[in-house]
Parts: sequence; C-alpha cells; structure tokens
Amino acid sequence: MVHFSCGLHPGARFTGKSFIEDQRITGYNAIGLGLPPWMPGGGENHPDAVMSLQSISIADQHIVKDGTIVSPPALVELAEEVNAALS
Repeated sequence: MVHFSCGLHPGARFTGKSFIEDQRITGYNAIGLGLPPWMPGGGENHPDAVMSLQSISIADQHIVKDGTIVSPPALVELAEEVNAALS
C-alpha cells in the first residue's frame, strides 16, 4: 500500500463520478497500491481505489464502524449535528 486516507468530511456526498469527492465521505477510504516513488521500480503510476463502509480501530477501540463514527463521544455528537444540518 502506497497511501491510505480516511474520509471524514460530513459534507461530502457519493457521486460515483468523482474520485476526489467519493474518498472524502465518512466511512470511505482511498488507498493507493504499488510501490512508492523512492523504491526501485516505484512511481506515481499506481492504481487508486475508494473503499466504502470501512471500520477503523485504534488500540481495539472503534472510531469508525461500518462507515459510522462511533467514538469518541464528542466526535459522534459533532457528526450527528452536521449530518442533521445537511439533511
């Protein structure tokens, strides 16, 4: 894996047409596969993919589970407020 980014933008919406927008959705992640530029044979030419409804844990504590922020409580509350305002 060359890079990994975790989408947490509450205003992002899935379009299916924009890799940039889709990778920012909460619970979606962008990954790049291949070799980084500093390794022999590596470079910028590598496949990228957006993965949906992922789970992220730190030290056995879920932060995002199946695409939903579940911890810490302040982040859960903020995400709920933002999602309600955008609905």
